[in-house]
Amino acid sequence: MSPTVFRTLTVASLLLAMGGHFMSAITNPYVLPPLPPEPGHFIGFQILAAVNLVLGLVSTFGLLAFKRWARLLNILSTGLGLAIYPLVEYFVSSGFKTATDALSLLLGGAVLAAAYCSPLAQRFTRQ
Repeated sequence: MSPTVFRTLTVASLLLAMGGHFMSAITNPYVLPPLPPEPGHFIGFQILAAVNLVLGLVSTFGLLAFKRWARLLNILSTGLGLAIYPLVEYFVSSGFKTATDALSLLLGGAVLAAAYCSPLAQRFTRQ
């Protein structure tokens, strides 16, 4: 895989994730009445989600620059995201958001596989 294809897949994964959340934020308020937040761990979830967002963005930009630490940070960010997912109380998701999330995760997996198992892995270990 060439560096250009790697960067294209990385950016596409990020844009799909952001696009799904953006469209969901725009369309859900018009489709459904607002749901009351559950008491309890809602604030804790928001903090963990914000930390995960920052980790994900930093790792993505690190992958684009072929930084040594970016691969591990991306795995940790993905793992944290999967770990906090059960903390989401309830939500309604459109088919578009589900599709963009799935495509984003698939592309993210391809990016990580290329970062570890292709000739591009040498670019991450040179620093």
